[in-house]
Amino acid sequence: MVFCSNCGADIEEHQKFCPECGTRVEKAEQMSTSPPPPPSPEVETTESTPLPPPPAYNHSDDGSQKQGVLERLDIDQEDIDEAAEKAKKGLGMLGRLAKKGLERGAELASQGIEVAKDTIEERRAASEESAPPSPVGGSKFCPNCGQGVSGPGKFCNHCGHKLE
Repeated sequence: MVFCSNCGADIEEHQKFCPECGTRVEKAEQMSTSPPPPPSPEVETTESTPLPPPPAYNHSDDGSQKQGVLERLDIDQEDIDEAAEKAKKGLGMLGRLAKKGLERGAELASQGIEVAKDTIEERRAASEESAPPSPVGGSKFCPNCGQGVSGPGKFCNHCGHKLE
């Protein structure tokens, strides 16, 4: 079984893309072909087991210093690879949780928009009920102040607003 380098999901050998996140599957030699090993039990430290002293840091850039530190800490490449694989899987899980959070946020925003639309419609209906009656026959009303306008003028007799 192959695991997605982005989200950690199981991918079948013949699949070219992750079914969970859509990430293109890397070449088989670059992917882990075995499930991650079970987590190792945590070691409890007590006063009877002293911690080793921290390694002295040398500012030299040669790789031998790094290798010496790894040997003193009893870390080998397998441990590093295992930690990297767990980190990839953890990042994938974080990505899935973030996606779920975004989806939930979009859902809540959509609900808020619907509530706002309903409120606007209610206010429009209420304002239409309290608006002055529409003109009957040849009489006009000013769209600004609502007063009746007499005559064929282009401006309201009461507020001076341009009539349409």
